Amino acid sequence: MDPMDFLATNSLSFWTRFENSTKCFELDSSLTESVHIIDTIAAQRPQSTTAISKTQECANFGELKSYLSNGSNLNYSSRLISISQKNSWSRLQITKPMLRELMEHHEVHPTFLEVPLSFSYRDTDEEQSFCVPWTVREDENSIQVFYTFRYAEYKGHPNEPWVIRQAGVYQRFDIHKKSSLYVLVNASPQSAAYCRALECFSKYEHQMQLDPLWLHGVIHASYFMYWREYIAEYEKRLLPIADMTTSTMISEPLRLQMESRLDNARRYTRTFIRTALFLQERSNNTATLLADTLAFRNQGVAQEQNGSMVVLTRSAVFITVITLIYLPWTLVTGIFGMEFFELDLKTNRLITSPQIWIYFVTAMVTTMFTVVLYYGMAGLPNLRKLGAGFYGKSEDEDLPQSIRRSSTDVEKSPRLLAS
Repeated sequence: MDPMDFLATNSLSFWTRFENSTKCFELDSSLTESVHIIDTIAAQRPQSTTAISKTQECANFGELKSYLSNGSNLNYSSRLISISQKNSWSRLQITKPMLRELMEHHEVHPTFLEVPLSFSYRDTDEEQSFCVPWTVREDENSIQVFYTFRYAEYKGHPNEPWVIRQAGVYQRFDIHKKSSLYVLVNASPQSAAYCRALECFSKYEHQMQLDPLWLHGVIHASYFMYWREYIAEYEKRLLPIADMTTSTMISEPLRLQMESRLDNARRYTRTFIRTALFLQERSNNTATLLADTLAFRNQGVAQEQNGSMVVLTRSAVFITVITLIYLPWTLVTGIFGMEFFELDLKTNRLITSPQIWIYFVTAMVTTMFTVVLYYGMAGLPNLRKLGAGFYGKSEDEDLPQSIRRSSTDVEKSPRLLAS
């Protein structure tokens, strides 16, 4: 490809869109409908108007490549490649490697990708008004034209008997070989355009040689006469509506009736708006009440937990005080052992030492010292607060709030210490 032409047409962007497309082509080679190739053999064409043609159906990439690479299939005067959808809202029955092989083998310009990219899987009637315009590309070897068009076709559905479908046409005329390549993209496998093109290849190849654009007229003639029936069908639907509109404009009572209906609808609309606003306000109040209820419930649970913690704290204080009372006696007992008591083996009586008072005095002094030490250490923060309050400044006032010391429950409530 000419580098200047490559830059002017931005061919890379077409291939990028082709590779990134996910809804236009089949993902695997298991095609429901094959790609049809119809060739008219130039060497075997008789002088009569009847031509000899052959048809090949390619269901996968291997069959397509084998047919295109066969040397006996290169000598054609006209070739038609038919690509179709299962229905007008489905993917094209061809894979990306197959389409790339067709384009590279026949030297099709990348701008032709606009045609197959217009056919894709969808579930809504999107891009119904878009058509690829008549596009012509000429160089020293060939002339290429392609476009898409919309046509009306009878479907037979009770509600929508007519549908709008699209078809794509491509032609490459080789200036040196005087041969033509046609690519027909159909919305259905056995479309009217494909059937008539197949008839032209089998019976009217001579006319196609005389007029390279003759096949385009045949394809358009396959659908052109249906537009009258399509318009007539929708005209039948439009006339009753138009008559009612005309009657509304010239009939005074009917116009007043329509105005009263509109006024009633307006009042009902306002009523519905007020009701909706009331329901919205009520739902907001309900949400606020629910949030407050949950908050009160959480506060009750927290209060119960705080009560349990107070009971546990009192129990811990009680156990601590009991331990402080018994621990010195146990300690003194361990120190002195059993030296103050002795068993008389002769009389089997327990003899007590006259110095046993030392044991009781020492235990009591140790107990008093331990209790005083505990209460002194527990009351030290309160003494600090009293001193700070006396001088008008807290001991941790200069510290940030996040690292200031907080008093424990025992420090906050001295009554717990006495419990």
